[in-house]
Amino acid sequence: RPISHGVLFFAIWLAGAVGFLLWHGVQYGIFRRRALAEAQPLEDGQELLQQAAADLQLKAMPHVAVSPAVQGPMLMGFAKPVVLLPQRFYGQQELTLILRHELVHYKLHDLWYKLLLLIANAIHWFNPLVWLMVRQANRDVEQVCDAFVVRNQDLEYRKAYSMTILQTMANQRGVALSTYLSKQAQSSKQRFAAILYPKRVKKGIAALLAVA
Repeated sequence: RPISHGVLFFAIWLAGAVGFLLWHGVQYGIFRRRALAEAQPLEDGQELLQQAAADLQLKAMPHVAVSPAVQGPMLMGFAKPVVLLPQRFYGQQELTLILRHELVHYKLHDLWYKLLLLIANAIHWFNPLVWLMVRQANRDVEQVCDAFVVRNQDLEYRKAYSMTILQTMANQRGVALSTYLSKQAQSSKQRFAAILYPKRVKKGIAALLAVA
């Protein structure tokens, strides 16, 4: 029997969606295995995490380790989340800010949001508007995290946090399903402006945006 156009289009869509998920899944699996295989626990890591987690009210804490396989700080893992740091020297304040940033990602369940975005992207792999939406949504995840970290903080704190973010940006694009921070994936100018000079949104506008 001749194959109908509907069946043909469905087969093409399914092949694209499966191929998209396999590509990212294999990339993630290889990177995660290599990063964890070379990882070493951070000295006084749990104590530093406790300091960075002040007032975050976390029921559990991810592990923190140093791995030569990563270029910048990142959070990865769903069942056993871990904060991975590159092999470089961090000052006390810089390290505390980095860990707080990743702990906020952990608190806000951002890895699960990224998984949802990845699935949406796989389903709509043929739609360039969805690719743009996912790209912007990933930026929004970072900006929400930034806003949470600098909430109720003075300008000096926000300046220190901005410098830390700038110095920890990696040159390479990160793997999916992680909070890897790459220069290519961020709109730095807008991001730092939002950190240094946050704008208050009126409740009516915020409610309208939430409904939209």
